[in-house]
Amino acid sequence: MRLVYGPVSITQVGKFGWKICASTCVCIDGDCGNAFITHPHHYDGQGASAPNSVEAVRLGEWEIVPVPVYDIRKNPRGYGYVIRGPASIFITGDSDLTQELVKVKDVDILIIAMGDRETMTPEEAADAVMSIRPKITIPYHYVARSQYALFRDLAQPYTQIVAVWKG
Repeated sequence: MRLVYGPVSITQVGKFGWKICASTCVCIDGDCGNAFITHPHHYDGQGASAPNSVEAVRLGEWEIVPVPVYDIRKNPRGYGYVIRGPASIFITGDSDLTQELVKVKDVDILIIAMGDRETMTPEEAADAVMSIRPKITIPYHYVARSQYALFRDLAQPYTQIVAVWKG
């Protein structure tokens, strides 16, 4: 799957990774020279690393800002990323609907994990969309098309949904 938004290209890498490119590429849970991971079990990228702090990092035209995210029930900590440059993209990583997540604003594209036991439910993901108000939303990590359909039906009035189905 590849989405082009102005000068920005967004490609799904593997099942859970993303590559965002303009003149410089940044990967989240994927494999490229500038790779970041959302939490430890995503190790697809060679040399990918979690941030050492919650400080923003500048790579070419991109500013990558870590956002603390977590599963409220299990509490494993990780990071989502707001990537600002030619477009503003927020990749949630595995997270519940948290205060830190819904504080993110001014997003062109939201890439939101939902639908399994370590992510938001389709209803919670729709609530996140209603709060963040992105122009485009790409749900991923769901395990059944019915989860996508429920999310789409709830969130579509607030954003344009782009479907990704890796089966």
